[in-house]
Amino acid sequence: MARKLVISDIHGHGQQLLSLLDKAKYYPSSDQLILLGDYIHKGPDSKKTVKIVRQLYENGAIALRGNHEQREIDQYMSKSMCAFSKKDIHFFHQLRLYYEDEEYIYVHAGIRPNIPLNRQKPEDILSIRNVFASQRLHTNKKVIFGHTPTFRLGSAHDIWICSDKIGIDTGAAHGGKLSLVDLTNKLVYSHSLSPLSTIDVKNFSLEV
Repeated sequence: MARKLVISDIHGHGQQLLSLLDKAKYYPSSDQLILLGDYIHKGPDSKKTVKIVRQLYENGAIALRGNHEQREIDQYMSKSMCAFSKKDIHFFHQLRLYYEDEEYIYVHAGIRPNIPLNRQKPEDILSIRNVFASQRLHTNKKVIFGHTPTFRLGSAHDIWICSDKIGIDTGAAHGGKLSLVDLTNKLVYSHSLSPLSTIDVKNFSLEV
């Protein structure tokens, strides 16, 4: 694969997702796109965003489940009011909880320290926050995660990097930015959600 591109917590901002992929010149045939969940809720068009994510998935992107997709699955299973179709719920249900390659572990929220990846509880992978962010993981791979907006980790609306993890939820659900991270070339494409709606491109370093 030419590049590893990762994005998380799109939260209904499907058009901004497409703009980021266009700016980064994403090619499904050569790039590996990894989506870390929370495609829905809070933003302007969740259903359109799910359609976009499904198309990306069908064209080779790896898509993980977020806690917001899990919430819709749970509501559907309990026969509570559900805003999404049976087809959408089936799509949410088939999304994997984590992905691992030779360099990184990708999850929506994080992992519980000192527990093997294949023994992690789904609720931790989808929803963990402070225990994960504040403790060393003692893994041989960095963990790429979303869920916790980076401004809560002290990084404003930029990605958050420490020795064993990288947080990439730059606050699209909170009026911040939607960010696409090129792990291969160490670039961040950030889409402002302000009325001016600009895309910035910055370099980053894994050295901390």
